[in-house]
Amino acid sequence: MGSAMKKMLPYILAAVGLFCVAFPLRAQIPYVEPSASVLLPNTQVIAAAGSTSAEMLAVASAEKEITLLSMTTLKPLMRLPIPSGRSYALAFTPDGRSLVSGVANGEIIFWNLASGTAARVLQNDAGIRSICLNAQGKMVSGGGTMTKYWDVATGKTEATFPASSTEILQTIFNPQGNLVLSASADGTLRILDPTVPTVVLRSFGGRKIRTTNLAFSPDGHTLAVTYADSTLQLWNVQTGDLLLTTRWTDLGRGISPERPMAPHRRKRH
Repeated sequence: MGSAMKKMLPYILAAVGLFCVAFPLRAQIPYVEPSASVLLPNTQVIAAAGSTSAEMLAVASAEKEITLLSMTTLKPLMRLPIPSGRSYALAFTPDGRSLVSGVANGEIIFWNLASGTAARVLQNDAGIRSICLNAQGKMVSGGGTMTKYWDVATGKTEATFPASSTEILQTIFNPQGNLVLSASADGTLRILDPTVPTVVLRSFGGRKIRTTNLAFSPDGHTLAVTYADSTLQLWNVQTGDLLLTTRWTDLGRGISPERPMAPHRRKRH
């Protein structure tokens, strides 16, 4: 296995929420055995998020409720009812003291985890599908075809980026927290800069397939994207070039020096 592939593997696993400490050179199925599991009876899980301290797990259900679980024991700590609708997006603040939930009616609720009450509610003009917070006290949200940049302290919208042609499904910050990446229902990926919100820095992707997960490499140069058809792609964020395309069925058979994942090659016209 080449050195480039060894660098890419942790990004691939991160894209689906797996954590890889080491990856041997010989063929191996990229699978991590769950250390624990929990069943929430008679409901459907529609969103989940873990605190940065790895102490709590928040799970939103179709029953218009958020359940907070201990990450160690998976026992319920508290339940937060949401009378206004289902929550499709969850994110903990970096200090772990608050939970932010995005609701289908456009509400963005900041929950005080010490008291289990809603500390404040912001209102977006479309249902929220994605929320992400950075260490600088900013928040990015995706709702309808709009991506917005908020100041957490004031609760005010500081920037509204150009509208997407289809619904925004995911929004994340890069590791440095100064750029935003949005993914829309038609597979388009956009790099956005809050300091120049009227401009889309870069647009790429466009597989016409819904994205399911996004993850940056630690240096912010590579982006891993998974799609609803079990495809995974790696992108160069700076150039918008596609680095690799593979499917999870291929990964399930293992990767080895004799059977590497082939890099993407552009078609000649």
